[in-house]
Amino acid sequence: MKRFAPVIVLLVLTASCSNAEKPAAGAAVPGAASTTADLKAGRAAAAACARCHGMDGKSTAPEIPHLAAQNPHYLVHALTAYRQKVRGSAPMQDTVGSLTDADLENVAAYYASLEPIKPTGVARSGPSKPTARPATAVAAGKAAAAACAGCHGADGNSAMAGTPHLAGQDAPYFAAAMRAYKDGSRRHAVMQGAVAALSDMDITNLAAFYAAQTPRLPKARIPLPPEEWAEKCDRCHEPAIENPVIAFPKIRGQPASYIAKALKTYQEESSRASSIMHAMAAPLTEEEISAIAEYYARQPPR
Repeated sequence: MKRFAPVIVLLVLTASCSNAEKPAAGAAVPGAASTTADLKAGRAAAAACARCHGMDGKSTAPEIPHLAAQNPHYLVHALTAYRQKVRGSAPMQDTVGSLTDADLENVAAYYASLEPIKPTGVARSGPSKPTARPATAVAAGKAAAAACAGCHGADGNSAMAGTPHLAGQDAPYFAAAMRAYKDGSRRHAVMQGAVAALSDMDITNLAAFYAAQTPRLPKARIPLPPEEWAEKCDRCHEPAIENPVIAFPKIRGQPASYIAKALKTYQEESSRASSIMHAMAAPLTEEEISAIAEYYARQPPR
């Protein structure tokens, strides 16, 4: 790895709930669950990240965090902080400096959608030096991690939108990040307070414990672009000409305002009866409804 690799690693361990490392006041902070997220575009943009974080979200060195199945809300927060240069790492700042809000959302959604990295039972200490995780260190780390569970989850899988998952992260990366908080080179008031009383052995044990935990896919719903929603809608509303369905209205070319109003009405089960449409419309956000309505309004009737 190049000399700056240990700097890049400080990406994935800061909860976004404190005052430190927050984006500049008044700046737009994109939401990782935004309906504009596009997994294909996210994969394309992630090519710039692959040298260190891998296209599969598995880091290429033990000092660099895995991003597969990471909390998308957290990733957007962290990347925004790098882009605004309120989080230190020149390589990361350069990488994300030209990315738009949509790019950040797409990259975050892409990495969040990937299968989690499965713990192997060994810790990476270098490119070719795997070492077994001592059971005593994992047990001691579990006890110490009780204080972290409120934000990061008992097993390192956080249920908080702005907080990163720690499960499955390589021990060298985790330990380096904790020591950076402890010596003040990484600023975050909550984390600095949390690690202040930890000994070097405590940090080593915590690193072993979290590295041994199995990461899970985040619960955040990965949004679909309108084209993918249309594939679902077309099964009833715009079926193949050779197999027409006449029980459902055609919606291509309908006014966007009409389609949007209908979908919102179906979300209110008492207003319009259709168990199928209630189920389809229930999870849609305002942005998704608008995107779907505008998509169909642009399509030529057939």
